[in-house]
Amino acid sequence: MDGLLSFKHFPICYTSDVAGQVDFHINNHKKQLYFQSHDGRLCAASSDNMKLVANKELEVDLQWVKNSRSPFLLEGMPDNDRMSARHPATGTCERYSLYDRFHQKNQKRPEEKLRSLNICPTLRRDMNSAVAEQFNHKNFSSKVLIVPDE
Repeated sequence: MDGLLSFKHFPICYTSDVAGQVDFHINNHKKQLYFQSHDGRLCAASSDNMKLVANKELEVDLQWVKNSRSPFLLEGMPDNDRMSARHPATGTCERYSLYDRFHQKNQKRPEEKLRSLNICPTLRRDMNSAVAEQFNHKNFSSKVLIVPDE
């Protein structure tokens, strides 16, 4: 949690295997202001969206993903409130907590399926969470400290 809050510009998408828990803990710590909108999901947990995602018919188009391909950073007055500040590369103040590709299918609660990269084709193409998962697994598993018995 402290890692996400330490960035000068908060990351727009945080992808992990415990996305719902990350959202819950940070938003409770920051008065429901960090992951916005839709509690860090890609869209509202409305009954219509829930039906569409259950039938694998829901697609979300995020304009800021297209904006992030621009080589120009946005300029302007800095926001005094970091929680509502716009990201300089995308122009959005939205932030999402999403499941990586390995864990998005394991969700039991229906509304957690709205954290899946599968419902946002433009984001899914740009994010390779499988490579990140392998990189993290390799780095964390190779740093296990073994203390010999005395």
